[in-house]
Amino acid sequence: IIDDDTVSLGGRAFLDLDADGNLDAGEPGISGLTVYVDQNNNAILDGSEPSSTTDANGNYFLGDTFLAGTYTIRQIL
Repeated sequence: IIDDDTVSLGGRAFLDLDADGNLDAGEPGISGLTVYVDQNNNAILDGSEPSSTTDANGNYFLGDTFLAGTYTIRQIL
């Protein structure tokens, strides 16, 4: 069964060298960051909140069973 109402959450953490908010050629990924869905918007990673650690290229994946909507994604530096 495929549920068209679910989405995947993931992305890439990167060093924004020119501070324009966009990933540009030559801007490196940041490895080892903890990224999480702040479901209660308290800016603290709680044990029940989905989280991931960025890989060597800065990529992270938080899951593929989220309902379509708006989520707050935070990182721990």
